[in-house]
This record gives sequence, structure tokens and C-alpha cells, in this order.
Amino acid sequence: SNSADAATATGTFTSSIIDTGQESDFTTLDFSITEPTSTDLTLQLRSSESTSSLDSEEWRGPDGATSTYYATSGTDIWTGHDGGRYIQYKIYFSSDSQYVPYLSDITVNYQYYSDGSHDLIGSPFDGGDIGNTIGGLSWDEILYSSTTVTVSLRTASSSETLAAASWSDFTKDTA
Repeated sequence: SNSADAATATGTFTSSIIDTGQESDFTTLDFSITEPTSTDLTLQLRSSESTSSLDSEEWRGPDGATSTYYATSGTDIWTGHDGGRYIQYKIYFSSDSQYVPYLSDITVNYQYYSDGSHDLIGSPFDGGDIGNTIGGLSWDEILYSSTTVTVSLRTASSSETLAAASWSDFTKDTA
């Protein structure tokens, strides 16, 4: 009888650079892989604020270590990538001579908030009606690096003078 040792093949694949459009908050890494017996497929990520510095960044796993890998879809992306605009993934695979693992889908999930200052203006509130009373002011906020939330109110004795009234600003510290 003839016998042969199973040959093992290993390799990597590096994705093209993904441009998120601006500094982003990376959330989860979702992917679909098929790993037959005796095969393995894992991933690492790297990110940067510019394409020119991306090549010098280390490949990292979900805990930020260079020795760990994303192996489960839906895993949280290491928070050290937050603030990057550009991100890449690298696939590491190993297979035997008979089977090969493969990646059929990958999504790097992220979110960001548009740069600059934005206004959300509600409709006037008629305090002259006894049923319309403001008893307090509160809100929930999630602040990212270098961001603030300010809530502003203005009051006037009539709707005709409201547009010329001064705004009073509140932040979580002053509300």
C-alpha cells in the first residue's frame, strides 16, 4: 500500500485599503468562512489616519495584541483602531493537501458622525398654556474624542419676538 504524509500549505492575503471617509469608530468584524477539517482561517486588522502611515502599522487581533487573531464572526474590533480613517484586513490560512478554507464574505463595521457643528431646532413651545410646562431638562449623550453636545434654549413673551431672543446654552456640566 502507498502512503504519503499530508502536505500542509499556509499563506496570507492582504486586502486593499478600505477608506471610511473620515475618522471612524470601528465596531465589529463580521465574516463567513468555511473551514474543513485540518484547515484554519483567521484575520488581523491594521488602521491609520493616512494611507502613507498604514504600512508602518502593526497587524492586530481583537485585544490589540500582534499575536492574536479574529477567528469568530461578530467579534468586537479592538478600540485602538478607533479614530482611524483607513483600515485593512489580513487573512492567515493553513490547509492540508485535500481541503482549503475560504472566506466568502467580510464586513468591517464602523460608524462616524459628520465633522463640524450641526443644529437641530425644534418647534416653538407655547408656555402660555397651563398644560405646557417644562419641569426640567435632561438628555443622554455619548461623546467621542474632541466632541461636545450643547443644548440651547431661548424664551420670549410672544412668538413674534422669539426669533430675536438670545440663546442660553447648557452642557451636561451646567444642566
